[in-house]
Amino acid sequence: MYERKLTQIGSPKSKVINILLAALSERDFIAQGHVERLSKMAGTMADRMNLADDERRNLILLAKVHDLGKVGVPDEIMFKPGKLSEDGYERMKEHAQIGYNIASRSKELFHIASLILHHHEFWDGRGYPFRLKREQIPLESRILSIMDAYDAITSSRPYHNKIGKEEAIAELKRCSGTQFDPRIVDEFAKLIEEQDTRGLTNGKGAIKNCWN
Repeated sequence: MYERKLTQIGSPKSKVINILLAALSERDFIAQGHVERLSKMAGTMADRMNLADDERRNLILLAKVHDLGKVGVPDEIMFKPGKLSEDGYERMKEHAQIGYNIASRSKELFHIASLILHHHEFWDGRGYPFRLKREQIPLESRILSIMDAYDAITSSRPYHNKIGKEEAIAELKRCSGTQFDPRIVDEFAKLIEEQDTRGLTNGKGAIKNCWN
């Protein structure tokens, strides 16, 4: 019941989350509907994968606050056009730990702090911050990483142009088994292909690398 209240608009607890999101709204891509799109995908993917009620609620909440740690990333790194330097990339990676630190101190978010911490781990163990692999990575984090990558590459960002649905799905499949859980990629691809009229796709362009 407590966790359910966190995902309900108007709940006193949800106000805390809204305040935290507001801190990001002027600095990141939340203003372009990132959180709303991910939240919608999260609910649909949870239903498709028959997640338990608590996993479903955690995934939706994670979709809203996974990038909370970006409040600690300098603007010159956050909005740098093109590829980040090695030092800049290392600073950007710190947002997972920063988000974990914030969430673990919040009674509204502590139960998903570890999900925030691990949403950039890779299926093959090359992600960050702890290089977890396969099922060591929480299920909700594995699902979120795929949805987050899809939304990132189908939306315009300071460092790349958006691409179309077919190209995005092809890119996810290319990174299946390395960056992403293959089973979840397959389910997500089927979902997008079946629901391409529901506003989950946009844009065209070109990319060459896996996304993190």
